[in-house]
Amino acid sequence: MKKEKKLAIKNNLSPFKLAYTASYSAIATKNKNTVKEIRPTISYDYLDTLRLLACFAVILLHYSGSYTYRFGIPTFDLGILYFTVTRWCVPIFLMITGALLLNKSYNIKSFYKKRFLRILPPFIFWSFIYIVFKLLNDKIKIGDVINMILVNGAEFHFWYIHLIIGLLLFLPLITIWTERL
Repeated sequence: MKKEKKLAIKNNLSPFKLAYTASYSAIATKNKNTVKEIRPTISYDYLDTLRLLACFAVILLHYSGSYTYRFGIPTFDLGILYFTVTRWCVPIFLMITGALLLNKSYNIKSFYKKRFLRILPPFIFWSFIYIVFKLLNDKIKIGDVINMILVNGAEFHFWYIHLIIGLLLFLPLITIWTERL
């Protein structure tokens, strides 16, 4: 246990990571009768904090939308204020993505496989659910489905998924470009 604390202090680990390191080593000792040295990963606590603040801003942004679509109600001005104050959250998420993924060397095939297997299945599943729901409620026609999937998305809030897919498609090329600057 003392080795893990010294390793944590040496590598500037937070108390949470110290507890994780100690518990992991205890499990390794119990199961394999050996203690593995844990190599701490690079932690960007400021990005985690920024991500948390951006999550709250997205919630407030979506909450404000219910007030900004009804002009003339007493809370319209408050909704516009929330909407304006929280507009920074989406660009921050994109900047965090760039900070974490740019300037690293990737195997292109594994890069795309890892990212798109995380994004595409839930995106396709929920797009299918929305499209079926709209078809059953006669909100769209069969001919509109292809346009919805490729251009507009099954629902307006899927615009961010289209943005992330586009970003991830070009990220390896952007990385090569930034390395040459």
